Amino acid sequence: MSQTSTPVISVDALDLFTVYQSRADYQAKVGSAPPAFDATRPLQRWFDPAQANANPNSSVAYNYFDQTSGAVKTFAIPASQAAVANISDTWTLGGAPGDDNQLVWWDNGTPPKAAPNPPAPTPIRALNPGESIQYVPVSGFPGAKEWAVVTAGSTSSSTPAPASDDGFTDADRATLTTLAQQIGDIHTAIGQILTAMEN
Repeated sequence: MSQTSTPVISVDALDLFTVYQSRADYQAKVGSAPPAFDATRPLQRWFDPAQANANPNSSVAYNYFDQTSGAVKTFAIPASQAAVANISDTWTLGGAPGDDNQLVWWDNGTPPKAAPNPPAPTPIRALNPGESIQYVPVSGFPGAKEWAVVTAGSTSSSTPAPASDDGFTDADRATLTTLAQQIGDIHTAIGQILTAMEN
């Protein structure tokens, strides 16, 4: 179980803007229907209201967290695109949980197809002094890890919590570990299928 003197938080807590999980989520939170999905643009589940009146020929740069490399990187997009979300309920994020770099088409149970455009990364705020992004153990799931924001002074242990702390028995943990490994195998297989379909 993680033991911290200061909080360890999800990388999602760094999101600079609200991230909408679906068109319905956008409508519920914004109060109006989202703009029509534009398949020529990347999927973009956020928007920057500050860019609404920007010069349409200008571009804006944001930081984002790249799950693959574990690094904070920068990307730039036209201000006109940053100002408008581009949400589809058919194109969905696939791959590993939190993997915003893999977009697939799910259509009535048929095998997924690679999307024509990779999704726009989600902008994040700058890290505060003493904060870093680390790959840390997930409490209660032996062997599982996730990216998290850790503040200086935080500690993390890979020792599983006793069942009395998290409600999981040793048998539960073994089952969850097996499931995590199987999900990883499925993720790998889907990646191989998508690669084969692109070739």
